[in-house]
Amino acid sequence: MLATLFESSYDLLKGLDLLQPDSYLRANDLIRVEPGEDETTDLLESRFQLSPSTVEAFLEEIGVRPPEKERHGQGYANQREYLVDLKLLHNLYRARARRLFNADRWWRQRTTVGDRAGKALSRRIERFERRIQTRLALSDEAENFPIQRLVRENGLTRSETIILLHLMFLELLEGNPYADTVFLIQLVSASEDEVLAHRRLFSSHATLRRRDLVDLEQMLEGRELTSECRLQNWVLDRVLGEDGADEPISADEKLNFHMYLKRLGSSNFLNDF
Repeated sequence: MLATLFESSYDLLKGLDLLQPDSYLRANDLIRVEPGEDETTDLLESRFQLSPSTVEAFLEEIGVRPPEKERHGQGYANQREYLVDLKLLHNLYRARARRLFNADRWWRQRTTVGDRAGKALSRRIERFERRIQTRLALSDEAENFPIQRLVRENGLTRSETIILLHLMFLELLEGNPYADTVFLIQLVSASEDEVLAHRRLFSSHATLRRRDLVDLEQMLEGRELTSECRLQNWVLDRVLGEDGADEPISADEKLNFHMYLKRLGSSNFLNDF
């Protein structure tokens, strides 16, 4: 493969970086070492192949439906495995949004009704969601995963869950807690129709804000589309803090709760509680 790209021996050896385990192609599971090959084998002696997901993407791009087959026949051992799959699912949503709603396409003169790549990504999203649900059904502790409890207790829809996941993964990857509300609406939309409908996800009476899951910092008061959105602190702690769930309540937490109770007015206590 490298010989087809590079002419000199120097460039060929330098090009080995393209095939390292942490390279873009392998880290994103676009190509894999051929089954049976030893991972410690010299890269120059290794054989590579496209990953199944890459083959499926090519087939979908040309309108060929790949055969349905379940590659993951076992449940999730813990929430971390589950979150990794949710990250991959989120990445598909993100790729679709960037495909459908980049500035050049938004201002074009025709709609995206016939966008083949966008539809292919939507099919991949649906298929990956089915695979996740299958693995969840096989997981003994699925009901106790913190992210599952959060979704269940707050009655979150699929779109609302994806929005929370994006904010969480953005903070984990970039240390940036804020995302444009407009992009979050695009993230969960498969068409321009849905963009218009999903504005309601950030209205003052919608679940995300009513349940205090997110906070909006609006440039113009009452104009949600001008805002930046972030997770409330307790959400991230709730989802990712399971390792410390059995620890005793700290003095700071007791003080914070005491101050919270002190600030409550009697007429709003049950509401806030």
